[in-house]
Amino acid sequence: MTTEQKVQKKLIYQLDLWCAKFMTVGTSSETPRYSQVIDRALRSTVSDVYYDIDFELDELLWIDEMQDNGDLWDWWKKVRTNHLVENYKTIKSW
Repeated sequence: MTTEQKVQKKLIYQLDLWCAKFMTVGTSSETPRYSQVIDRALRSTVSDVYYDIDFELDELLWIDEMQDNGDLWDWWKKVRTNHLVENYKTIKSW
């Protein structure tokens, strides 16, 4: 498994937890479509929702490199949107 795949797997796991909570008790400002990878967490850009993630060193280095290149947001937006569209049809993905 590549480092990118390991990072994606961990983020999707947390996104699934976020979606389950959102569908049960969430408000519109807590929607997973506002998620963003910030530091070592999956965070909302509009509310106080966040999920800390235990990344390995190689994964953190990959995230830092993607962030430095300006590619992290576009990568996560694509991964997140595709996952929401395929798995959570009742959650607006954009």
